[in-house]
Amino acid sequence: MVLFGSGASTTHYSRNLPTLIAGGANMGLKHGTYFRSGESRMANMYLSILRSMGIEQESFADSTGTLGSSIFTRS
Repeated sequence: MVLFGSGASTTHYSRNLPTLIAGGANMGLKHGTYFRSGESRMANMYLSILRSMGIEQESFADSTGTLGSSIFTRS
């Protein structure tokens, strides 16, 4: 699984940060999907990545949960 993105902007405003996640179905990703949510925390995405790879972590940083079945087959 590959994650490409930025956690910063020119104004230090941490919203609307484009992020690309690439990988296969064996890694728990759905192919050909697009997800957009202005209210999701990056920590929720990181927790979703961990769980999609079979790592049963309860939380990650300030996560409030996972992204659910939006782009991940396991979460």
